Amino acid sequence: MSTLFSIVLAFSLLLSGAGATAYASQDSLPAQPLYPIKLVTEDLRLALTADPAAELQLLLELATRRAQEMLALASAGQPVPAQTPARLQTQLERALALAVGLDSPALEQIRQMTDAQTHTLAQARALAPDDAGLQLGEQTLAETHALAELGLTDPALLREQLPPAPPPHPPP
Repeated sequence: MSTLFSIVLAFSLLLSGAGATAYASQDSLPAQPLYPIKLVTEDLRLALTADPAAELQLLLELATRRAQEMLALASAGQPVPAQTPARLQTQLERALALAVGLDSPALEQIRQMTDAQTHTLAQARALAPDDAGLQLGEQTLAETHALAELGLTDPALLREQLPPAPPPHPPP
């Protein structure tokens, strides 16, 4: 009986430690030790989201988080690694692919989010005007914004212009 209790206790401690680490990682930035854990937890949340509308909301939340990370890096005088705007692009491509299958308010949400995050990256660029990662992030937001506007006026043309749908969830 005590062996079973020890196993259950060890497993419980392991899970609570993993949960605490995942929670602590949520404020981490690229190049920090807990950042990969943050990305894995995001991917897990996406993988467990079955409803397309809920997945779209989560993708927009994560894209907003990427822009906030870029601003935080620029504020700290650190360069934005290429993986951050690349992940932003993957998330926004998936969001557009989902939005095409949903109603037009989904495209309007994407348009509004990209507009707001363009302002966030403009603040970051004022701090780091030559940062290539910020330039890629701005380009991604501008392209997504234009595609969302196109979809609001001509959904069929948007479907033609979208690249092949990315996998349902980005790799970790």
